[in-house]
Amino acid sequence: MFDASYFKNGLAEHLKAAGAKATVEVHLMNAHTHRVRSVIDATPGHVVLEAYRQRVDGGRAEQYWQAPVPAEEGSHEVARVVVAYESVAEIVITVVDDANLPRIGFVRS
Repeated sequence: MFDASYFKNGLAEHLKAAGAKATVEVHLMNAHTHRVRSVIDATPGHVVLEAYRQRVDGGRAEQYWQAPVPAEEGSHEVARVVVAYESVAEIVITVVDDANLPRIGFVRS
């Protein structure tokens, strides 16, 4: 089970290993997923996350860990989400795909 220690220390270590612009998704037991911009607070019972709102068009460009949020007035790109630790099923950290790296097998366009 995840706890405050993981969200205060462990997550930062994993993100350092993942590199710049990694995405963090928190998957919950009820099948909801939150793409996380940052951790606001981690207490013994729950974590407060700054999460990107899911877009109706399905687009999720520039929604990586600690990405700058548009400063335009009325922008509702992020929301605060309070999550109990026992409801977290998994945390998925995705490393950004570097297009400059050589590929093995079929070439993606």
